[in-house]
This record gives sequence, C-alpha cells and structure tokens, in this order.
Amino acid sequence: MDLPSDSNDNGGAEESHDEDPPIPHLKKEDLCIFLALHMENSPGEPLKSYCKTGIVVCEASKPKRIIAMDCSTGELHAVPKVLLRFPNALKGCEVYMSRMPCNNCAKLLVQAQVSQVYYWPNFEMKMAEKNQGYDLAIFTESYVVAAVYVPTIDNQKKMQILNSNKRASSDDNLIKITSVLDGKIDVDLLKCLNLQHLKDNELKKYKENLNTAKICFKTLASCKDEEIIILEEKESTVKNNPKYTHALQLCDLLASRSDNNNGVGTLIYKEDNIDALGYSGYPKGAMNNLFCKRGDVDFDEHAIVCAEANAIIMSSERDLCNAELITTREPCHDCLKLIRAKNIAKVIWPRRDGNQSREQTEDPSEGQSVAAADGEPHKPPQHQQEL
Repeated sequence: MDLPSDSNDNGGAEESHDEDPPIPHLKKEDLCIFLALHMENSPGEPLKSYCKTGIVVCEASKPKRIIAMDCSTGELHAVPKVLLRFPNALKGCEVYMSRMPCNNCAKLLVQAQVSQVYYWPNFEMKMAEKNQGYDLAIFTESYVVAAVYVPTIDNQKKMQILNSNKRASSDDNLIKITSVLDGKIDVDLLKCLNLQHLKDNELKKYKENLNTAKICFKTLASCKDEEIIILEEKESTVKNNPKYTHALQLCDLLASRSDNNNGVGTLIYKEDNIDALGYSGYPKGAMNNLFCKRGDVDFDEHAIVCAEANAIIMSSERDLCNAELITTREPCHDCLKLIRAKNIAKVIWPRRDGNQSREQTEDPSEGQSVAAADGEPHKPPQHQQEL
C-alpha cells in the first residue's frame, strides 16, 4: 500500500492563502493513528472477551508507504495477525495502534525489528485487572521508540476539518472512541502511559488536545452512505451494510490527506482483507510548490495522481482478480482501464452531492458519449476533470 509524498507536511502550521496549493487536513502520522482507531469499528467478531485493537504499519522514511492495516479478530491480537500476513516486512517500520500493545505483542514487535511504536492513550482494562500488565521496558531495553500519540490540531485546522464532511448523513452511534484519560486519572495510570511528567496545567492542555482530536476524527470518519453505485450493475441502495459503511469511512479518512481540495480515498479488499489503499496527490518526491499559483501560472491539478491508481500500482498482491475497489468518487477513464486490466471484480462509490452516477460509461477517446443515469449526456465526472 502506498501514499503520495508529503513534501509540504508540517502539520498545518502554515497559513492558507489563495495563491497556495490546498493544505492536507492531516499529517500522515495523524492519519495513521486515526486509521488504527477506526479499525476498531471494522465489522467482524471481536477478540474473545476483549476489545478490538486496530493497527497500521508504515515505513519510517518518506513517503511512508503503508505496509499493513488490520485489527484483532477471533483468537488473534492485531500484532500477530499482521505478522502472519506480512512476515519479515516490518523491519524498521513505524507501528500505530489504537491501544497500548500487551506484553506479548510488544515482544513480537521487538522481534520483528520495528523502529517505533505509537498508540492512542488506551489499553485493555481486563488485561490490566488480571495483572497481565503493560510494561514499556521491553521497548526501552530494545532501543525501540514507544510512546502515546495524540494528533495536535490547531484551531485553523480544526475548522477546516469540521467544515469538510457535510456531504453525507452521520450516525452518532457509529464512531466510538475512548481513552483511559476520560475517567479518573491517578499517578499509576500516567506512569503506565509514560505521561507522569505532565503537571496539572500540562495535563489539562493534553486532555483538551485529546478531545479536539476525538471531535476531528469523528467528523472525518462519521459519514454513513445509504446509497452506493456499483460499476456495470444497476444502482444499489445499501442499508446497514457494515462492510461498505466502514470501508467508505476509511476512504474519507484517506481523502483528508489529499493535496487537492476535492480529495479522493480508495481501498482495495481481497478475501475480506485490506490489500491496498491510496489517496489522490502529487507524485512521490514532487515539490508541492512547483504547482502553486505564481502570477499568471495556474495551479496545475493535472499533476495529481488518482487515488485508485495509487492503490492499484502499489498493491501488495499481483493478482487482484475478484477483489473489490471502494472509492469516494467515480473513477476516471484512465483508472477504469487499470481496474479492468487487474480484473478487479467490483468497483463501488457512494451517491453523494457532487458525485456523478452512470449506467453507461464509454471511453471518450473512441468518440462515444458518457451518459447519465437519466439518459441525458453530461460532462465527465468531476473527479476526472480535476485530475
């Protein structure tokens, strides 16, 4: 799985001006922790007697290609589940988790030679009550960086995020994100999280930042699409389908990292596993300022690489036959060629304001028209025009 480069990735500290290119909502590290959090909401049976834990693994160096994204299910914790799917692939990588890893998972991460482990300030209460413990010493003694991670989102970025996701209805009961800092806080709890250095005022500010991150996460991932479109099938109304609801919410999170305002996020599922992901953005290594408005030079969105193309060309599976591609917008014609060349079985996107629906799509290079659902010709979809 791969994500475009972050040549302008400073966490939103810079101001937004008309002459500047659009600023991504999230730093890539913020995106990774949010993706890990939302994997706890993935459909499927949770780990017996325990809560789900989400995990995202990405390379430590830019552009930080995402290696794996998964969650604990059945009898397996998230860490061994990823290691079984991607053996010998985690060396030197960064790991983001929705909860502090248990001691056994910590040992496996050290053995896999990861470089850094970041986790949301939460842990499995039942394991703590059974004195199975959470000990960061194994990371410290193995020279692996391990720390709580909470996105730091300033007011300007917060407003961008809160105004970004008004296209689809939300379900307040869908996104559930908690922290052990929500309740009573004592010295032992802070020590467990390695936050004992925080004083009263610092702890108050930390909790405020934590609350802001929760609100922004919920805003970005709380869309609930009741109606989806399936390529080359009749338009379908999908109600209470947790797989597609969750997948599209993950796509919305990915889209928040795009370099353009109308960002697109894409996931590819094969055999119920997330095989690849991508978002629209500049090519790896490209300098964003090359595409700024400078005098009479227009912002060049033709340099944007489609999310679908990013997901396909960086897929860990050579064979995507019978896979499902889920995306936030109708794919452009060039991406459809890639999709068909890989024999992807199903392409799904939501019916939202600004998204185009179609019952027939032909390549305009062959002199054929693009027809809308009502039979009237229309322009190529917005996604295609922008890219």
